[in-house]
Amino acid sequence: MNVSIGGHSISFSEIKDSVSSFLTKAASKILHKDLSGYTYDGGWSLIEDFLHGDKVKLASDMLGIEVSDNDFVLNSSTGKLTIADSRDKLIDFSDGYGNTGFYAYVAGNAGVVDGRAFVNFEVIVGADNQSNNLIAGYGGSQLWGGIGFSADILTGGLGIDNFIIGKNDGSDYVAGAGSDDTVSLYDVSLSDIVATAVSDNQIAVALNTGFVVTVENSDSVTPAFQLSDGTSYRYNRSTAAWQSA
Repeated sequence: MNVSIGGHSISFSEIKDSVSSFLTKAASKILHKDLSGYTYDGGWSLIEDFLHGDKVKLASDMLGIEVSDNDFVLNSSTGKLTIADSRDKLIDFSDGYGNTGFYAYVAGNAGVVDGRAFVNFEVIVGADNQSNNLIAGYGGSQLWGGIGFSADILTGGLGIDNFIIGKNDGSDYVAGAGSDDTVSLYDVSLSDIVATAVSDNQIAVALNTGFVVTVENSDSVTPAFQLSDGTSYRYNRSTAAWQSA
């Protein structure tokens, strides 16, 4: 059910998400920067004044990441670290000694985000509802074009890459994917796939939402396509058949 406020229709799920985000921030400990950056040691924490390129030392485990509006969120076993208003700002996640573990960057506007200058693992997220061109670095990358129907181009690098695509994320194109890479179709089940087509240098996966995910690859065994239930499949060009990955 939707309600209208000032002519803009807002669903109850949007209101719920906004309230949840507000309560998360309100209950969080505010982290302050010292000479070496910020330190996150677990629990519910918030960085309010993050600047491009600041270091965040992780003295906690990390279970995953998410993007909430303009905030970058890191999940741990004891809570969440929210980095507020972090779009278009490079986040340098480091170990306890200040050595970079991985970088994260969430774009605020459409365009090219080129990670080839980095040798560490990196997470690059495109701008929502806009066409993005994301290029992986040399240390392995996780690329996601963001939510919305706009088509994105995700280009792999020399490391092991993970291309994240949803069934309502548009007709994304993955370039430079190797057999060790993964295409994570995070909300796609087997029943959502209506057809696949494999040529000498491409794999196309047609979804029941009308979008087509196209992956550029010419290896004898393709990248793994991981579905929402965790199962993965590769196409073996030698046997001309799909197989479990």
